[in-house]
Amino acid sequence: MIGKSGSGKTTLLSLIAGLDVSTAGSIQLFRHTIDHMDEDARAELRSQYIGFVFQAFHLLPGFTALENVMLPLEIKDMVDAETIARQLLVRVGMDHRLGHYPTTLSAGEQQRVAIARAFSTNPPLLLADEPTGNLDTETGKKMIELLFELNQEYGTTLILVTHDESLTRRCDRCFRLTQGKLEQI
Repeated sequence: MIGKSGSGKTTLLSLIAGLDVSTAGSIQLFRHTIDHMDEDARAELRSQYIGFVFQAFHLLPGFTALENVMLPLEIKDMVDAETIARQLLVRVGMDHRLGHYPTTLSAGEQQRVAIARAFSTNPPLLLADEPTGNLDTETGKKMIELLFELNQEYGTTLILVTHDESLTRRCDRCFRLTQGKLEQI
């Protein structure tokens, strides 16, 4: 999904994820109507079905890279949370930084941890909000390659919000959000 700054792309992702509540209309996600669910029910739905890669990473500062990736797994009471988290961090090239805190990681390293965390629960839907927005061009290209590679490997539906129109060629379907209207391009 592409669109100008302020067009509502992030708001739409937040609505899809149930992070925000719509003022009109209805949102159906995995056979659930989420606009009438309370916050606990929406959080449960997110934990079951959705991974999220935020532009600002949203890593917990008091947790190491490993702990940040383990957290969603532990919330789901997965007994092999540490093993899964380690494997994903190896997969994204962060095996040498497992014990490091976000403040000691570069932006590219933080993004790799955020991507590993988003895929950790093997969600059927992954939402990515400007995943390269805070990265330099070279690191951004590497992160997009990694995101598409993991997306293919995990068979996840990916909704990607970007300003980079060149990415639209890599997507199965592309939409533009303009003045509140979503149109396929």
